[in-house]
Amino acid sequence: MIRTLIKLKTELIRGKNRNFLWMFLHEFSYAEFSSAIEMLQAAKLNYDIKISKNLIDHALDEYNHTKLMRSIISKYTEDNPDIFRNVRFCPNHTIKKGYVDPSKFLFQKYGIERFFIFVGINEQNASKIFTKLRNRCTDTLRKIDSKSGDQQSYAYNVTLASDVIGKIIRDEENHENFSLIYASRNVKKWKFLFFLLWERILNNIRHFCASNSTVNKWVAASIYLIVITLIIPFRFAFSIEPPRMNNLVSKENSDLML
Repeated sequence: MIRTLIKLKTELIRGKNRNFLWMFLHEFSYAEFSSAIEMLQAAKLNYDIKISKNLIDHALDEYNHTKLMRSIISKYTEDNPDIFRNVRFCPNHTIKKGYVDPSKFLFQKYGIERFFIFVGINEQNASKIFTKLRNRCTDTLRKIDSKSGDQQSYAYNVTLASDVIGKIIRDEENHENFSLIYASRNVKKWKFLFFLLWERILNNIRHFCASNSTVNKWVAASIYLIVITLIIPFRFAFSIEPPRMNNLVSKENSDLML
């Protein structure tokens, strides 16, 4: 999940492909949709009516973000039908892609204290990513030749995307502030600081690993090497008797030949 988002973000910022903006928004629409589901689940399990109301408002914002992203993606596919198949939204893919785990939602997994810190850190990170994307949109608009008809259509779509991203950034900052302020006031100071540091470290590790293919290859190679090393002592248990080589051309077997 994170690996996909970071790869798209990295390639978009490098400017490799003009379609990457919409591919990224498509993938992030799943993240926003999943976040809305998580917020609703947390609101259902929370006994504080005020907090539940804020969580529902948060969920509505995330649903609205999904709707906004899908609307500009839809507008772009009208002019570029060739990418429609790659950006079709299927809600059940939130589970297949690993954004949501129905067996244990985040509120159940972390508990109320760590949940709000986790949300705050991830909203903060999302805000930074969207800010980079908006800056990329601005750079793209500067380079577009406004006299070309095709470029005019593309510029219009990029402008729409930039406006939507700006609204999402404001909402993400509000969610970040609410979550971290709530946690700072309702969690013991040492626990708040510990979880805050812990979530930032985990977040940085996830992003570092997801954005570095070389690191992933070395980690995978190390795991393979360890597994092979552990299996070697038991290789005889897995040995298979070689098949018998029957000579069908021999005189003894000649009667069996047609």
